[in-house]
Amino acid sequence: MKKMMVSLMILTMLSMALVYSGGNNENEAPAADPADNQVSLGENLGFSWEFSGDEVIFTVIAPTTGWVSLGFNPSRGMQDASYVIGYVQDGVVHMREDYGTGRTSHASDVSLGGTDDVRSISGTEENGVTTLVFALKQESGDQYDTVLTEGETYTVLIAYGPNGSNNFTARHTFRQSLEVQL
Repeated sequence: MKKMMVSLMILTMLSMALVYSGGNNENEAPAADPADNQVSLGENLGFSWEFSGDEVIFTVIAPTTGWVSLGFNPSRGMQDASYVIGYVQDGVVHMREDYGTGRTSHASDVSLGGTDDVRSISGTEENGVTTLVFALKQESGDQYDTVLTEGETYTVLIAYGPNGSNNFTARHTFRQSLEVQL
């Protein structure tokens, strides 16, 4: 009887660990391929990058008709990360740079006294999938931007908002943190 109780307790703890380890839709094993400069987190979810001159061109795709975001090097939660967040509304791309002001908050670089250094290249919203293409300078000189160096490893945050969240403030539907060598 004692062995059965211990086994039941262990099984319960393992089940709880599995339930809680997936909080906020965070997956543990994304398919990262630095050789191909891309990360796939599933169908219609991931990002790629290309170093070009003094810029890095990113393409991010997510299964939403709301906002999509990439962030770089948070210290804790969202704190201290530099973000690009954008959405497509009526065929128009809206994009800006944000900075993690707290564990669960962010604000635009401009509102903090920095500069908006993201160069929007394109964006589409088709069949429930949003794709954004943008460029960041490898070193913008803005205190709220992460310096991006080819071959370096970064903590990258990818997130997206609920369908129809055409703004910069709706809470995420999905978020994932992963280590990526750019």
